[in-house]
Amino acid sequence: MASIIATDINFKLFENRKPTSIYSLISVLIFAICFYILGPVVLFFIVASIVFHEMGHYILFKYYNIEVDKILFTVFNDSYVQPSRFADISSKEWIIISIMGPIAGMLPLLFIATLMYTGYTSSELILSIQMVLLINLLNLIPLKGSDGEKIMKESVALVKKV
Repeated sequence: MASIIATDINFKLFENRKPTSIYSLISVLIFAICFYILGPVVLFFIVASIVFHEMGHYILFKYYNIEVDKILFTVFNDSYVQPSRFADISSKEWIIISIMGPIAGMLPLLFIATLMYTGYTSSELILSIQMVLLINLLNLIPLKGSDGEKIMKESVALVKKV
């Protein structure tokens, strides 16, 4: 297993990302509260979106022949795919990998659209659409630890190379 010490400023978002029992407890509590407030249908599509999102990153890491050390799924807390090496990944690859997460995270919308097309509509499905879109679009805003931050940093690095 490769060390998690990041030498480049672009990879500092992976530092100190270690799952602990308190984070797991917080994640379970948030999950339970959301289950009570949103209901099982909405929560199912949120979890599916998070899983598809991370699998989108994972598939592209594999496409670029980059080994993955860890995949962490914690609902509503911190989910990520951690590559084993950082230095060999180009800015262009990072941008594509980062964009693929939110694109793949929206795949559950196809299932919801199919349900609605067949005549099954409910307020839960409408709320599911809104939540899936919100989660994945907010992730594109360049805030600390988001895919948007990674895209912005790598875009700047790509422009500086030119």
